[in-house]
Amino acid sequence: MYFDEIGAIESLTEQQEQQLAQQIENGDGEAVNKLVTANLRFVVYVAKQYVGKGLDMDDLISEGNIGLMRAAAKYTTQRKRRFVQYAAAFIREDIEKAIKKQTDILSIDAPIPEGSQNTVSLLHVLENPDAPRADAEIERRYLERELQMSIYLLSPREQEVLNRYYGIGTDPLTMAEIGEVLGLKRERVRQIRDQGLRNLHRIRRHRLSQV
Repeated sequence: MYFDEIGAIESLTEQQEQQLAQQIENGDGEAVNKLVTANLRFVVYVAKQYVGKGLDMDDLISEGNIGLMRAAAKYTTQRKRRFVQYAAAFIREDIEKAIKKQTDILSIDAPIPEGSQNTVSLLHVLENPDAPRADAEIERRYLERELQMSIYLLSPREQEVLNRYYGIGTDPLTMAEIGEVLGLKRERVRQIRDQGLRNLHRIRRHRLSQV
């Protein structure tokens, strides 16, 4: 379904890209989103070149989409290349970093953002992985808003796991139950959930940096 959706998105002309670049220079966040959305197929093209190197296709696409967003936020009229030529390096950089780090699974009590001295960690967000939180409704609404804003940037599997786990548009399920539905082991579901949350955090940080 994801491939069908992005396949239906029209490509931009060079003139349209320059118009968006001008708007991005003026701080228009919606222009960034339009540029990203129009080039999601290119991320799939690049991601396919890394299949078999340690990450699933869903993960490769998710990481590549983050790179695409970084490139779009920096794309201005001063760039004398078509956007995909400019964005390719960003996409490859994020994918290759993820492949390199995939053997070093981020600890659930590691600080966020990564590498900071922050005492706030994923553990503060994710207490008992199978038990509902007291403020679950507030968290669900926050994540629902973030997912809606980042619908194409997360991989389809990350979206599905987060939706099912937090009960967004459906009844909430435990990780074991999600694993049964998707045919995955519980630990793999946990990894997908944590990766999705990290990506949402990165996406939001990039958006705030453009404000």
